[in-house]
Amino acid sequence: MLKFRVLTSIIGLPILAAGFLLGGIPFASVIFAVCIIALYEFYRTFEKAGFTPLKMIGYLCCIPVLAVGILKINTLNTITPLVLNLMILFFILLIIISFLIILFRKDRYSFDSLAITFAAVLYIPFMFLFTLFVRNMPNGAYFIWFIFIGAWATDTFAYFIGRKFGKHKLIPEVSPNKTVEGSVAGLAAAILFTVVFGCLFFHTGMIYIVHYSVIGVISGIFSQLGDLTASSIKRFTRVKDYGNILPGHGGIMDRFDSILFIAPLIYFYLCVFF
Repeated sequence: MLKFRVLTSIIGLPILAAGFLLGGIPFASVIFAVCIIALYEFYRTFEKAGFTPLKMIGYLCCIPVLAVGILKINTLNTITPLVLNLMILFFILLIIISFLIILFRKDRYSFDSLAITFAAVLYIPFMFLFTLFVRNMPNGAYFIWFIFIGAWATDTFAYFIGRKFGKHKLIPEVSPNKTVEGSVAGLAAAILFTVVFGCLFFHTGMIYIVHYSVIGVISGIFSQLGDLTASSIKRFTRVKDYGNILPGHGGIMDRFDSILFIAPLIYFYLCVFF
């Protein structure tokens, strides 16, 4: 299992890093693909539990991810009125179509279908949009690393320290393998790695170290909450992993669930203080 986790990281990290450096359409294409696969895994998980989400509607809701990348939008204020109106119209039409599907195909779909469909849209592509906003900011090629370094440092150290030294269960009814010791180690690692990265590649100085530490705290706490939320969904639908596309990690959702909560929070923190 550990061998597969390492091999997947060796293959996947250069692809993601290339997207970080190139930005624009290449990075948007990577995030778009991640959103589509993650939605597929999410919807399939609920299908196994007996629900019938409107999958195609959800996939269409990922199109704005590409638009943000192509237009290099970094805040909602930079969207032109025409583009904003077109996006709003696009979502209104999808909402209307969804209700019409339920109206005329009530033998197959129900309001549960509608709720799961759009909950997934808000949970996955909408949250992932903020990785694009961060990348499109001035100095975004540096800032984008904060999101992923903090999340993955938390995940890695929580996993290994928890396995070796963990004695006290964190929330066993949701995720029986997570421990308090691992959680604390993950938080400490997030702070350490974001501070080191920030000082090496961006700015030094006490005020910046404080900001990097806060970003680390945000990452360390909310990446674990994101992971636990994804685990609670799996617990509800009674599946072990969202998928198996990433050997040693499971599915895309199993690898990126911790990103979803922290991306928008770090984006707004950067908007205010940087």
